[in-house]
Amino acid sequence: GIPHRSLVALAVSWPAEVREALAPLMTGELRPHEVRAWAEVTGEDAVGVIRRALHAGDDALRAAAADASLHVPSETLRTLRAALMDEASMVRRAAARVVGQLDAGDAEGLLQRALSDGEASVLALACASAGAAGSLASVPRLVELTRHADAAVVVAAVESLALLGQLADEVLLRAATHPSAEVVKLAYALGADRPVLLGHAPAALSHPRWDVRVAAARALSVSGTREVLPELLDAAAREPDVVARGLLSDAADALARRV
Repeated sequence: GIPHRSLVALAVSWPAEVREALAPLMTGELRPHEVRAWAEVTGEDAVGVIRRALHAGDDALRAAAADASLHVPSETLRTLRAALMDEASMVRRAAARVVGQLDAGDAEGLLQRALSDGEASVLALACASAGAAGSLASVPRLVELTRHADAAVVVAAVESLALLGQLADEVLLRAATHPSAEVVKLAYALGADRPVLLGHAPAALSHPRWDVRVAAARALSVSGTREVLPELLDAAAREPDVVARGLLSDAADALARRV
């Protein structure tokens, strides 16, 4: 079949024709991409199809119902509530992702459920959605999730706290000393202007990952003092990666000009 995005693109120019082509398919065995396209093309007329897909035995169809419900406002909250309680993580992931496209008022109750999921992949998407929806009510839970065992959840929680303007120094410092290089890199990227990281950034110049070394160097170039310039120059001189060496040198130059 024609992919969902292609069907939607065609419907911009030929809405009646695409609707006519899809309509017979909605009475037979449903397919995920057709459910998504039908909802996007017909809006509220897709209520029946969304409900059928939501109760299908196929995980991918139930996930499609969650995705497509955004285009059927009368069904959105009901569908997402059901999807967030689905036994299949694929379906809960789809719902958690869609919640981020709702306004904060509609998202709050759904986020409470999504942010308590037992599956890390669902939690990570729920964290991202909390930030996207502007959910300040989710901040306490996001802070809790910055201690989660899965680094992807921590990354998503920290990013959303930053997006919401709620990334506290304590959380930032914990991220900068996290075992995961991705979390550490994010901490220096988001907290480059935070003095709280200055005590740890010089040590991060010796991190095993080159991108973490560069992130720490850039943070020092933004908020470091003259005292750390020799360490930054030394790090650039001993950097084994050619690209990273140039970036470390740039950071050292920026710090030298600033101080």
